[in-house]
Amino acid sequence: MPSVSIETTRAFCGATPTYGREGRLQIMVAVSDFTAENGGTLVIPGSHRWDDQRGPKQAEAAPTVMRAGAALIWTGSTYHGGGNNSSEAPRTGLTMAFDLACLRQEENQYLSIPREKLLDLSEEVQRLLGWGSGANLMGYVERGGQMIDAHVLLENGAVELPTAR
Repeated sequence: MPSVSIETTRAFCGATPTYGREGRLQIMVAVSDFTAENGGTLVIPGSHRWDDQRGPKQAEAAPTVMRAGAALIWTGSTYHGGGNNSSEAPRTGLTMAFDLACLRQEENQYLSIPREKLLDLSEEVQRLLGWGSGANLMGYVERGGQMIDAHVLLENGAVELPTAR
């Protein structure tokens, strides 16, 4: 078994809700075939039922084997990780995560949108793109010891963004 990091959403976000339901559903679609040799995503079946005290063991991880076009679906509390590609062929997959509103997207892609284009959008669309903060302090920006909603920074022009091309 390759030596890789096996994690859950809990490892990425200490503020994961503990109110008895999953905070994330994740899907990995195989663009190319996934095999044990090319590092198919490792999962530990049943680990979503473990409490926070139980950690994963590398020997429990099983590689995902699936043909291109197939999909693996798991909950955010399932231990998983990237496999080690020991083959000559690349392994390509497309992953999508669906999070509860209290969680944020993994990438801050909204920082790549030119300011002029953002200001033409409604506040609702700006917030849907990520220019807002949750009630759990996720998405805020610390400035001078104060936690500020990212949308306030956008409105005040206090953030550098690329210019329109």
